[in-house]
Amino acid sequence: MFLVVAEKKSFSEAARELFVSHSAVSRGIGELESSLGIKLFERSNTGVMLTKNGKQFLAPAEKIVALYDETLSLMGGNSD
Repeated sequence: MFLVVAEKKSFSEAARELFVSHSAVSRGIGELESSLGIKLFERSNTGVMLTKNGKQFLAPAEKIVALYDETLSLMGGNSD
């Protein structure tokens, strides 16, 4: 969810892409920010922008998702 919001720069656009409600995206990002203890996005009437912390969080989050996808691909060929 974080990566989609960062890409779209909009909770509404992210919600449409993820097929969830705007409030679900807002709640999910709020919970992530609370669990990390940092603000990831600056919110405005025209959309959202990554904060300094959000920009620092972006690259590791992308790596985590890439590793997860790679792991699923590797496990897909395993019949054990």
